[in-house]
Amino acid sequence: MHGLYFLENDASKFIWQSRRDGWNHLYLYDTEGNMIRQITHGNWEVIDLIGCDPQGNSAFYESTMESLLKTSL
Repeated sequence: MHGLYFLENDASKFIWQSRRDGWNHLYLYDTEGNMIRQITHGNWEVIDLIGCDPQGNSAFYESTMESLLKTSL
């Protein structure tokens, strides 16, 4: 289980990790429970959300995007 990550520049939005599409990915939600958009997508897994830049424009995460045998940032 992964906790919610609230954006520093907008506490009304948070990032949630889910297997909603069959792969573990990041999703942006508002505090009303509405999904704003899927942040990451593809046939690979997000391992860990490290954080976001202060403006909330970029998410930094560890994933299996390059290879299912190794992780990358």
